[in-house]
Amino acid sequence: MHNRFLERLCLIRGGQWNDNEEEAENEIYKEARECLTLLSQRLGFDKFFFGNSPSSLDAIVFGHLALLLKAKLPNSKLQQHLRSLDNLCILCTSILGLYFPNVGSGLNAAQRIFPRITPRILMKTLTRDASRSYRWSWGFPP
Repeated sequence: MHNRFLERLCLIRGGQWNDNEEEAENEIYKEARECLTLLSQRLGFDKFFFGNSPSSLDAIVFGHLALLLKAKLPNSKLQQHLRSLDNLCILCTSILGLYFPNVGSGLNAAQRIFPRITPRILMKTLTRDASRSYRWSWGFPP
């Protein structure tokens, strides 16, 4: 299974992928941190990505960030990086307050909305989306 995943990464990236599991994991975390940083820079000081009202991009970003904020991961480097990006955390809190007022706010609300997300599912989703975002940023179709 692991080799199949590395082969997929190699195909997506269009080059060789190192078989060293630790290096591969570090590269994935590096790309995920870069994606979070780019999202934070794009959001800036705005409440939502395209102005004062949420868009589909806000919904997609919220779906991933709310999971990442609360999921129990074996390595919390990515969570720590996300928590250091205040504007993305505020975006999640705003969307929780707007669309899930009965759930409450904060990180526990994300856990109540997405109770069965495992770290493996989260990492697969983040890896896939990081790869697609990276390819899209260089002009390749997702």
